[in-house]
Amino acid sequence: MRPTEYISRMSRRSILYFVFSVLILPAFGQTEDELLQKLKSSTSSKEKFDALRDLGYLFEFSDTAKAMMYYRQEMELAELNNNEEWKSKAWLDFGSVYYNVADFTGALTSYKRSLKHAALSNDRSRITSANINIGNAYYNLHQLDSAVVYAQFAQDHAEALNDTTAMILVYSNLSSYFEEARQYENCLRYVHKNIPVSSSYGQMSGLANAYIIGAIAYKALSRYDEMLSFLSKASATISMVENPYIQISLFQNLSGIFYDIGEYQQAAVYIDSAMNMAIGSEELGIIPALNMTEGKILIALNRQEEGVVFLKKAIEGATPNEDWQVMSESWLALSECYSGQKNYKDAYFAHTQYEAFKDSLIQDEIEYNMIEAQTRYQTEKQALQLKNTEHENEINLLKASKAQRNFIIALSAGILLLVIAVLLWYLQRRKVQLAQQKQLLQSEEIKKLEAEKQLAVVDSMLKGEEQERSRVAKDLHDGVGSLLSGVKLSLSSMKGNMFIQEADSRVFERSIEQLDTAIGEMRRVAHNMMPESLVTSGLITTIQNLFTSFDGKNGLSIHFEHHSLEERLPKDYEIIMYRMIQELLHNVVRHAKATEFIVQLSRHDKHITMVAEDNGIGFDGATWIHSTGMGFNNLKNRVEYLKGKIHADSSLGNGSSFLIEFDLP
Repeated sequence: MRPTEYISRMSRRSILYFVFSVLILPAFGQTEDELLQKLKSSTSSKEKFDALRDLGYLFEFSDTAKAMMYYRQEMELAELNNNEEWKSKAWLDFGSVYYNVADFTGALTSYKRSLKHAALSNDRSRITSANINIGNAYYNLHQLDSAVVYAQFAQDHAEALNDTTAMILVYSNLSSYFEEARQYENCLRYVHKNIPVSSSYGQMSGLANAYIIGAIAYKALSRYDEMLSFLSKASATISMVENPYIQISLFQNLSGIFYDIGEYQQAAVYIDSAMNMAIGSEELGIIPALNMTEGKILIALNRQEEGVVFLKKAIEGATPNEDWQVMSESWLALSECYSGQKNYKDAYFAHTQYEAFKDSLIQDEIEYNMIEAQTRYQTEKQALQLKNTEHENEINLLKASKAQRNFIIALSAGILLLVIAVLLWYLQRRKVQLAQQKQLLQSEEIKKLEAEKQLAVVDSMLKGEEQERSRVAKDLHDGVGSLLSGVKLSLSSMKGNMFIQEADSRVFERSIEQLDTAIGEMRRVAHNMMPESLVTSGLITTIQNLFTSFDGKNGLSIHFEHHSLEERLPKDYEIIMYRMIQELLHNVVRHAKATEFIVQLSRHDKHITMVAEDNGIGFDGATWIHSTGMGFNNLKNRVEYLKGKIHADSSLGNGSSFLIEFDLP
């Protein structure tokens, strides 16, 4: 597997943490000339395809334009051979380039196309890769819910394949996602899944990362004994990590955690290790962040002068690369240090620099301290001026003292009146707020009652609809069907007992054939209204029968996956899920003009996830929001009845995607 099969997620946390979900894979060690010679001497399309992939990866991090040139040639070869597996790999490579330049929307589109071709080739390993990367793209687009959904799809495939490499990546990503969302118990669940797999596989970077994320979660849950145990294990594991960049970042993570718990000496040991490794391995890009961390730790150790030097180095190193986070955090640390030294002029300047780089990160307490520092600076400046002119004011001392006393009295009276006015304003404002809150609660209660009423109406409508479908299907089968069968038998028996002209005989035969057609059409309609297999065989079998009847017709290819749905669901839920899939399929057949339709069903405990995607003509987003058509409204009503959520993603010419989630009772 190539290094870009999976995109890892690495983000700097607060001021010190780096969270990794990365796996170290072998490097190429080949030059462009060697790979071009390999391409030229290739005798098969497979050898040419692999050589083009290797050439693209060679420039993926240094020359994206050149990487894209080779990847386009790779895609052309895949199209020429009509190879779905190669197309999936090519789209995965395009996504990697977009991801590396932080175009996460472009990466998401490429990864979804990779998933489509992987599904068409039934390549579960490639499906796993695409789902992992889709999850990471959604994470970087700040859509954590979707990131978790696709990561759990990847988890299902990785565990079914027993793919330890993919399992380590998925567990690392999910633990990072849940830690980011502050769902620490879920985070720890995946940490403890990751540890035995990484340990048995000898994946030290994954193991060290699991210990560090676990320590962060235990710290947040105030479980300090377990936190310290994980920190000790992380410290012992990091030395066995081979990749220097990851080892540097893991050391910085450990330093950050010890900094947070007040163990500054231990924090200093790990940040020094990270700094020495960065210099020795020429990983110079991370040095500004390390200088910032070193400076903060030295200030915490009361070594302010040394700390200021490192913070200034951090700012100097981060400026050419426009690393705003390092610059803003370094200025903030400098302002706090100067304020502690009562150097209010420099503190104020440092704080204004911090505001210029990242105003949104200003904390109320720091803002108060900086305002106080400015006030004290102005006060000291005025006191100095007063001292310089003191000899000129001595003759006016008594007069000034009296004026000052009068001023204080007037000021006190003004302050008292202001306090009374503010108090009266506050009481009035509070009264208005309480009235508004009461009105809001009443409004919410009315909305809740209306929602419950509407849900009851939808419940009655859906049950009535299914009962009517069942009754009509039964009447068609038992009534009209039996009647038509009886007519056919009567006509067939009459034929043998009557002498009919040859011309009339052909008309008679054609009438019986048309009667057979009518009977078959009646049975098809009755089956669509209420499939017997939904009662006898369950949801999955019925869906498979439905897709089989449509697969290949009108050029439509259907791919269906399901996970953890071996047990039967409640009857009402199976009927509603079948109707939703039936509605989505009919929309694709009638309106989408699609050639591919992919459906994935998954169950995690009591949580059901349904994803349906097609490559049709798509529709405008406003059509979904303001639609008055029966199809979309039926879909929305059924999801609302299940108390679930539905998200539609489509645009003209780019197909459509539906994500439906709900919980079982």
